[in-house]
Amino acid sequence: ENTSKFLHDQKCPTPIIPKSNNLVDFDPLELARQLTLLEYDNYKLLRPKECLNQSWNKPTREIDSPNIVAMINRSNIIPVWVATVIICSTDLKVKSRAKMIKNFILLAKELRRINNFNGILEVVAGLELAPVYRLKKSWNLVDKKYIDILDKLRDLMKVRENWKVYRNTLKACNPPCVPYIGMYLTDLTFIEDGHPDKLEGDMVNFLKCRQQAVVISEIQQYQQTPYYFSVVQPIHDYFVNLETIVLNREKLFQLSLELEPRDE
Repeated sequence: ENTSKFLHDQKCPTPIIPKSNNLVDFDPLELARQLTLLEYDNYKLLRPKECLNQSWNKPTREIDSPNIVAMINRSNIIPVWVATVIICSTDLKVKSRAKMIKNFILLAKELRRINNFNGILEVVAGLELAPVYRLKKSWNLVDKKYIDILDKLRDLMKVRENWKVYRNTLKACNPPCVPYIGMYLTDLTFIEDGHPDKLEGDMVNFLKCRQQAVVISEIQQYQQTPYYFSVVQPIHDYFVNLETIVLNREKLFQLSLELEPRDE
């Protein structure tokens, strides 16, 4: 069952109901809450057997790792959604694109506030996609305070030193949270590739099993505490239907060049 069915109690903060079903009327905090509810619903379904044998990379991944695949698919679509919204800002003006960039930085900031680390990386990745990143005129209109927020979030989620800053932040945070799933998949891949299943004499490699168990145990640790947010249906539905909104990356780059040609 969806987490959302259990969330209508006195613990829920007052939802911010949008004036319309248009994205521009969605408050960044409420956007963060609704995205987080969906991502936590995905995350809490992950099962230990999905995490073994790199089954999320195999041809049978939809059968063997359906919940990991669902998280990966969402993590792939959110950055493209971010780019689509910025590139296709309604009036195609530089100011409008700059405003959308600022709104997405605020979204990432709110995701950090509610410990959705997976969502932070998705939104930051969208802002760093080439069709958006190259829009110098638009970025030049983004105030320094927003750039500073973005830089802090980039530093938090950097791969440098095996995600050292992020790992320490995650350990220190109080659930609920949505961890960055990609880090765990990378850890599991290193364990799988670096250790054989069997040792000499056909003995089970218990060191490998223990290392896998440590990663899986951490994944499970953050599945225990749900978010207490109310579902805001227009925003929830918007996120559920993202695939109908996004453009492919080639089209986005083409539109980006039309908005700000290379020679300008």
